[in-house]
Parts: sequence; structure tokens; C-alpha cells
Amino acid sequence: MKEKITAEQRVLAGGTLAMAGVAFFGHLVAPGGMAGYFGWREDRWYQREIGAFNAGLGIGMIRALRGRPEEAFLVSAGASALLLAATRAAAVASGDRSGKRNVATVVGDLVLGLGAIHQVRALARVRDEAG
Repeated sequence: MKEKITAEQRVLAGGTLAMAGVAFFGHLVAPGGMAGYFGWREDRWYQREIGAFNAGLGIGMIRALRGRPEEAFLVSAGASALLLAATRAAAVASGDRSGKRNVATVVGDLVLGLGAIHQVRALARVRDEAG
């Protein structure tokens, strides 16, 4: 059964989703401009990692807005981890990053993301069994 979320939760989740969406597209489309404006590192992969994290945060907020606020954190963490794994794997595949530590980071992100998905599915099973 979906949980009814309060108006305050809806505003918070909607605002977070909007912020995450703007940040994701900013880091994706104009990474140098964003970095220069805020004084951040201009490395394109770093900017893409920040964008991937923000996209994952937004995905979790969609879950909250759909009446599953208890799953929002796990979905945000899992989606962010999987998007980070994909971004970092692309950096390794491009040759811009290399070495065992970078590969270990990709594997760690992947394990974290898959673990979060497993936990969300376990919550759904418990919820379904409870009726």
C-alpha cells in the first residue's frame, strides 16, 4: 500500500527533485562553466560524477513523490551508486583513468548499488506479504 505523504514532504521531495535535475543537466551540459562559476575542479569526469550523484538523488525523490517515502533513501543511494559506477567505468574505458584503485571504485559502486536494489526489493516483499 502506498503511503500518503504530507504536503511538506511533497514540497521537500519536489524541490529536491528540481535541484537534482538542474544540477544533473548543468554538470552534464556545461561542466566547465559550472566548475568555473562555483570554483570547483574542472575535470570532466569529476563533473560527470557529481551529475550522476544528483541524478540518483532525483530518482529517489520520484519514489517519494509516488508514495514510497520509506524507500526514497535506498533508491537514491542505489541509483547514485549505479550511475557513478557507469560514469567511472566509462572514464576507465576511455583511458582517462586507470589502475586497480579506479577499477576497485567501480566495483564498489556497483556492489553498493546492487545491494540497495536488493534491499528495496526485500522491503517490497515484506510490504506485499503484510497485505
